[in-house]
Amino acid sequence: MLNATLLAGILALTPGDAVEILLDDERTAVVAAEELALLRPFPVQELFWILQGDEIPAAWTKEGTFDHILSNKQRTTIELAFQDAPHGVCAQYLRGLAETEQSLETKATIVEILGWIGTVSDLSTLLLAASPESERYLAPSKLRSAFARALAEMHRRDAEALEPELPWVFRHAHSGLRMEVVKCVERQPIADPIDLLARMLSVHTNMDVFVLQTMQVVALRHGQRIGQSALQAVRPFLHDQDPACVRLACRTLGAMNDVESISYLIQLLDTDDENLRTAAAYGLSVGTGLQFDDNVLRWRSWFERERTWWDDLAAERFNQLATAPIDVALQALNDISARCLDREALAAGVAPALVRPEESVVLTACAYLRRLSAESCVAELVDLLHREEASIRAASHKALRSITGLRLGADPAEWEGVIRSIER
Repeated sequence: MLNATLLAGILALTPGDAVEILLDDERTAVVAAEELALLRPFPVQELFWILQGDEIPAAWTKEGTFDHILSNKQRTTIELAFQDAPHGVCAQYLRGLAETEQSLETKATIVEILGWIGTVSDLSTLLLAASPESERYLAPSKLRSAFARALAEMHRRDAEALEPELPWVFRHAHSGLRMEVVKCVERQPIADPIDLLARMLSVHTNMDVFVLQTMQVVALRHGQRIGQSALQAVRPFLHDQDPACVRLACRTLGAMNDVESISYLIQLLDTDDENLRTAAAYGLSVGTGLQFDDNVLRWRSWFERERTWWDDLAAERFNQLATAPIDVALQALNDISARCLDREALAAGVAPALVRPEESVVLTACAYLRRLSAESCVAELVDLLHREEASIRAASHKALRSITGLRLGADPAEWEGVIRSIER
């Protein structure tokens, strides 16, 4: 390693001479970056120039180019070097480069570094660096890839700060980058991805199809409870002018278990548009678990029976399940188990059965909640892992694995840790 005095002297030379000395055939950009990180004040410009390496002769950089650093997983050295500098110094320097730089390689490097060291205050710089000069041009794939990695890295470092800002990023991103923002929401472990995606609807109309499609995938994958704000954001697309949006709204609302849309989806089964009938039938099937295809008469008959049951019998059955003797409780549970309209409300009504002492009632309730994919009852099912009866522990464990998709063992502590992490 060169000492600080010698490094400072080298940097006083012209940039080309300084880089030539620092990157002789015995050294790489990683070593030079480590040495530069020792200097005060921190030489941000020189470090960036060495890492970027556009104008460095190939003989000096064949083992020290930026791509080589990334491919060899040596980015930690670079990340630490930049983090060692005051954030404001780096951010100001990178902002200036983003405003003036035209080189694709340099812009991609700015984006990568912002992913490593940037905060939410640097998101506008990130968008500036990742965007082409004009909306008329597509963002090059290298920039799109760098932008996607930067978002993922920023999320890894500070998910709590980044997640609320993603709809803002989507709104202000270049058209070629918006898809990467949506993909970030789909791929990263985000607390409420459906809500974030809902806030991206109707912002850029040419992206609505992709956002709806992603919402459907996420809803099916996570099986999470959906807030009213997200449902209200999707429902208007049932009446959209774009047939593709209408079809996707049918599928997405089904995946989101939207009870209020069922009646309209049944109406759509009367349409002459075969593709729309198929989409409506899919939404109904995935939302209820029934397989009536596009048979409108069967769906109407079922819907009327379900509504009559909810109006006349539901409250009595739930009360019997919670408080009645075992034979009456089992009869009530068998009747409830035949229902599939409003699965969230059904799960809430069945949950009290899990604390009953009778083994047969608890086993039947576990099986039904597993069929409902009742994520709202995960905590109650985890509590059953402490029960003495091996059959109840096995049934609750089976339901938990089915509902969450997690392949954890039957240790209650493991599941309780998952619940705590979700609540945070």
